[in-house]
Amino acid sequence: MKQDLLPTEHASTEPTESAADGTGFVFRYFYLAVVLLGGVGFTGNSVVLWLLVSTKQLCKRLTTTLLINQSAVDLVSSVVLSVTYVYAMYPPTTYTSWLESLGCMLFDAKLFVFCTLNSSTFCLVLITLERYLMIVFPVRHRVWMERRKLVAMSTVAWIWGFFCNTIITVPFVWTEDRVCYLFIWPQKSLQNIVAVIYYICVFLAPACFFIYAYGHILWIISRRKHQIQPISNASQKKISSAQVNMTKTCVLVTLAFLLCWTPNQTYFMLFQIGYDLEYGGMFWLITQYLCFVNSCINPFIYAFKHAGIRAAIKTKFNRQVAPPVTTNTG
Repeated sequence: MKQDLLPTEHASTEPTESAADGTGFVFRYFYLAVVLLGGVGFTGNSVVLWLLVSTKQLCKRLTTTLLINQSAVDLVSSVVLSVTYVYAMYPPTTYTSWLESLGCMLFDAKLFVFCTLNSSTFCLVLITLERYLMIVFPVRHRVWMERRKLVAMSTVAWIWGFFCNTIITVPFVWTEDRVCYLFIWPQKSLQNIVAVIYYICVFLAPACFFIYAYGHILWIISRRKHQIQPISNASQKKISSAQVNMTKTCVLVTLAFLLCWTPNQTYFMLFQIGYDLEYGGMFWLITQYLCFVNSCINPFIYAFKHAGIRAAIKTKFNRQVAPPVTTNTG
C-alpha cells in the first residue's frame, strides 16, 4: 500500500489515484501517455547523440561537448520516465522486502525522475553560460574554455541535480508496516521553507539567469550584426554565422524550458506553502506532463534550427536513389 497524506501536519507531495476523486482511469491514461512520451524522448535523443558523436565536423566544436551532455541527460531522463510510470501502472500492493522499499523511494517518490530532470536544467545552465561567454566575452571564452573543463562542469551539473532532489526526498520517504509513506514533513513550516528554497534553486534562479543571459546575448548580436558582414576572411564569416545560429538554437531550447516548467513549478510551490490548490487534478497532470515533454522536445528543436545537425541529418539519412544508367544502343 502507498500512503499519501495531503496537507495537514504531515504533507505529501505525490498524488495518488484517490486524489482525483476516484477517477483512477485518468491516472492510467496519464501513466500510459508518459511511457509513450519517454519512448519518443529516447528515440529522439538517441538519434541526436549519434549524429553529434559520429559527425566529425560537429565533434570539432567545443559546444558539441555540452550538447552531447544535454542529449545524454535527456536520454536518461526519458528512460527513467518510461520505467517509473510502467512501475506506477503496476505498483506493489504491500512493501515487505527491501526491493519493494527501494521501489518506494526510487519510483513511488519519483526520485530518479526529478533527479534527472533537475540535472537537465543545470546542464542547460552550462550551455547558456558557454554561449554567454562566447558572444559577450569572446576573448575570455577563447582563453578559459577547454573541453576538459566543460566535461568537469557537466559532471558537477549531474551531481548537483541529483543532490537537490535527493536531499528533499530521502529524509521524508520510507516504508513502515508494509506501507510506503511519501514526503512526510515533521512541521508545516519546514515544508514551506524547503518548498521556497527548492523553487529558487531548481527553477527561479536558472530561469532568471536564462532571461538575463540571452537578453544580453541577443542585444550584443544585434549590435554586432553589421560587423559580421564586412569580414574579409570567408572562414571567419562562416564561424561567426555558425555561432549566431548555435546561440539562436539555444534560445529556442531555453524558451521551451520556460514554457514547459513555469506552470508546474509555480503551481507546486504555491501548493506547498499553503495555497488552496487542487493537487493531483487534471490541471496538475497537464502541467506535470509539460515538464516531461521538455526532456524529449530538444531533438526536434535541433533538427529544426541547428544548422550542423540539419546538415548531418541530410548526410546520414539521404535516401535519394541514384538515377538509372542508360545505355545508347545506337
